[in-house]
Amino acid sequence: VAVKNATGSEANTFLEIGYPVLDRIEVYINPEEQDAESLTLGDKQPFYDRPVLHRNFVVPITLAPGQRTTVYLRVVTTSSMQVPLTPWNQDAFYSVEQSRSMFEGLYYGIVLVMILYNLFVFMAVGERSFLHYVGFLTAMPLFLACLHGMAFQYFWPEATWWNDQSIIVFLNLAILFGGTFSIRFINVSRANHPYLNRWTIALVMVAGLLAGSALFVPYRDLILPTILVAAVGCSTMLVLSVVRWLRKDPAARYYTMAWVFMLFGGIVLALSKFTVLPRNMFTENATQVG
Repeated sequence: VAVKNATGSEANTFLEIGYPVLDRIEVYINPEEQDAESLTLGDKQPFYDRPVLHRNFVVPITLAPGQRTTVYLRVVTTSSMQVPLTPWNQDAFYSVEQSRSMFEGLYYGIVLVMILYNLFVFMAVGERSFLHYVGFLTAMPLFLACLHGMAFQYFWPEATWWNDQSIIVFLNLAILFGGTFSIRFINVSRANHPYLNRWTIALVMVAGLLAGSALFVPYRDLILPTILVAAVGCSTMLVLSVVRWLRKDPAARYYTMAWVFMLFGGIVLALSKFTVLPRNMFTENATQVG
């Protein structure tokens, strides 16, 4: 990446690499010079080793008036190979970061209220479907927090091994609790739907096995099976809801409409990670909106 300061004064800039689950990023600034700067980033490094304490990887670059600088990047990762680069004026970066933080805070605040509300409903009426929903509401935001670098920044900044594995754990737990909630909430019992019930229970067991395996098996060996289970799980829950809606279950009508939005957001995020769709603000946040 070639960067030039076209102004007549010194420029304090940032180069932001906006995908926080990249394993290792080696940054070389003008490596042909004797006093060349180098920097190692990535989620395999402790969070507080970063030059700028931010959930994404931010490289500070100071440019003299008219100076042209070449920045080389070497990226090695077991995650999706996405390296979105954004050059920033430092003041503009911090200004935009306020809006980003407000959006994230709004999302996690809403989810926290939903968790507490449904937990209190479970305690009041004793209906276990609300407890399964609390499990889903807890696992899904934690998965997104891991994917977006929020969990590494605020929850476990030194736990580099767990930071990778937590993505596997929480995504599979979201499928597990989503499946158990669906079975109970829209009454997919063995008496009503023996085949769908067995299929969903089998899916839940596989998701639980993958979540447990993440404590022992490396991320690179589990990420593709996890994405496959997540895709099958989302599709299964949509099928369950449509079948129950056709059977005139009143709860299934609302469940189906809600799940379509959630499923759409998850599919958009998955297609972005497989580079079928471009990576942008919409594709990164579609699941949260859903």
